Amino acid sequence: HSLDEAKGYTEKWAKNTRKYKAFWLEHLGSETLKNVNKTIISRIINEQLADKANQTKVHYKNYLSSAYENAIGELDLNISNPCRFVKIKVDNARTRVLNEDEEKRLLEACEGLLNGDLRDMIVVAIDTGLRKMELLLLQYNHINFGENIITVKQSKTGKIKIIPMSNKVREILLRRRGVSGYVFRTSSGTPY
Repeated sequence: HSLDEAKGYTEKWAKNTRKYKAFWLEHLGSETLKNVNKTIISRIINEQLADKANQTKVHYKNYLSSAYENAIGELDLNISNPCRFVKIKVDNARTRVLNEDEEKRLLEACEGLLNGDLRDMIVVAIDTGLRKMELLLLQYNHINFGENIITVKQSKTGKIKIIPMSNKVREILLRRRGVSGYVFRTSSGTPY
């Protein structure tokens, strides 16, 4: 990241921190630490942040939790942090599909990079949904041209994943076909 990007993240973090602090002061500022419990915190989050995404609610809860941990440590209080018992379910699944124009611009930007390999890598990634390391470590023994499938061991879970090949992917993999080893490799034969 550039210095400007880092500065932007820092400013955003500071702004959000001020926002969380103001929120909790408004809703719990008159309460004593020992009188606040998970029920009160959950009610405030559910009522006051009803229109927010669950991940945002987690950020608000985590701010309050840090404040509790600091207060307990600094003041040597004999209370537990009620935020530890507040559960907020977050679904991290995210689907993002490039539109035609975005895909076209991406592929044009990749043209000629990594000896022309980057474009092929991007097309295979888009059409198969392979993760970066699954793609970079893809070997010819993972590809079954007879059944038109790619078999990879998932890097996150260790489970076997079977992926059907589109005609575009099949064409790229056949064109790149080597004796053995990695599909996408440097001139020395090692994976990128």
